[in-house]
Amino acid sequence: MEFVETVSEKEKCPYCNKTMDVRDYKPGINNLELSRSEKTINTMRDVVALINEAMPGTVNEAQYYMLLKETSDIIGIVVRRTLQKFKEKKHAERGHGVHYLISMIKGENSSHALREEYERKTLDRLPPVKERDD
Repeated sequence: MEFVETVSEKEKCPYCNKTMDVRDYKPGINNLELSRSEKTINTMRDVVALINEAMPGTVNEAQYYMLLKETSDIIGIVVRRTLQKFKEKKHAERGHGVHYLISMIKGENSSHALREEYERKTLDRLPPVKERDD
């Protein structure tokens, strides 16, 4: 995976676009990648490559780090399912980048959590007993 190299000593913050000092994200990226399954990381790299193909030079190390950091507390199946949706619906070709992808993943995680909560509440109780008319 190739990232855009910054030439100056300043770069834009991937979160807020403010100018900040250049920072080395490689140790953080390696650490966050080790906390994920290989399957999830490979799918994430494929999607980042798709975004870079559709919009050359848009994803740099800082944005990839932000993607990993923002989704670090979300389970792998939710991340993979959302990455697959992103690819199937060709969001990269429409000009949607890393920020959009993060929003999609967080939205899917929220839906997943609500679904699990609903299932937990409905499955933990006994079904109502129907009165018999003898």
